[in-house]
Amino acid sequence: MIRVLNIVPALNYCGGIENYAMNYYRYIDRDKIQFDFITHTDLECSFESEIENLGGNVFKFPKFSLRNLKMLYFMIDNFFSEHNEYKIIHCHMANAAFLYFYIAKKHNIHVRIIHSHNTKYADKLSHAIRNVFLDKIGIYFANYRMACTKEAGDFLFGHSEYSVIRNAIEVDKYEYDSTIRAAMRKKYGLTDNFIIGHVGRFVPQKNHRFMIRLIRELIKLNNKYMICFVGEGELYNTIIKESEDIKDNIIYAGTQYNVHDYYNMFDAFMLPSIYEGLGIVNIEAQCSGLPLVVSEAVPRDICVTDNVSFLPLSVDKWVNKIIDIKENYHRETDNKVRNSRYDIKSEVKKLENVYRECVDE
Repeated sequence: MIRVLNIVPALNYCGGIENYAMNYYRYIDRDKIQFDFITHTDLECSFESEIENLGGNVFKFPKFSLRNLKMLYFMIDNFFSEHNEYKIIHCHMANAAFLYFYIAKKHNIHVRIIHSHNTKYADKLSHAIRNVFLDKIGIYFANYRMACTKEAGDFLFGHSEYSVIRNAIEVDKYEYDSTIRAAMRKKYGLTDNFIIGHVGRFVPQKNHRFMIRLIRELIKLNNKYMICFVGEGELYNTIIKESEDIKDNIIYAGTQYNVHDYYNMFDAFMLPSIYEGLGIVNIEAQCSGLPLVVSEAVPRDICVTDNVSFLPLSVDKWVNKIIDIKENYHRETDNKVRNSRYDIKSEVKKLENVYRECVDE
């Protein structure tokens, strides 16, 4: 059996990287390939029980920071001294790869995969400058490269060779269901409200303040407009405070295990990100038949259907688009996702082959 150690920032229901890894883990041939996870967070590890039920392990390390680098070095070194079962390290945290891969090489772990999930180094300039340096060291010690899109791969690896392993989803789970829609809208006391949904962490990248400005303008025109945020993060409480005056038009759902049910409740989906590697939520939302409004920073690779609008970050343009969607609203599952390269049942074979080839070389 090939045992793969995945390095992830967290294991939260609304995290894109962790959902990417979990989608593949659920469908990979676990008789031949097994996953374990190291996570660097003080947040709840929402997927821990599921991982253990699937035969995997979760190891919780402190949040990754240069301030505790020495401590992390000894923790990781001791970990690999005690665990010699890993043939592959798959690092989804590019800025942590330099440390993991340096130590892994010392412990004769021959397959070291660095995975690009984004098209920007960080939200803050100081962090971006730091990550440019750290990522380059990580790439140096890696011997295999992966990315979720061509844009993410070109960003981190330039002209070097890499494999694109797409952000595939469980299509059956995300197909539109009118019965679930009715139940979810009843749960939140919604009648003829038009619900714009967003799923993602409350971090600067996702641009929640833009969404708050958007709903302010929309409710000036019609108080039936509402926004539903699914997810939590460092800016969660701050955004709640800043939107107190329009709280009746916002649903803060927090972290939810049944994110697929929320897509049924929405009438439109938005992602005004400042940067994105792909945004697996875009594929999920299209599968559910939702019209999408996204920023121009989102890769065009997400266009599995004709239901996506790319707009500059102008509130007026977004207001007009949402109004247009509302006036022409029609909802049904779009089978283009099932027939695309984003169906996990077919895409997982590609990852399995990459793992086997890595080990056989």
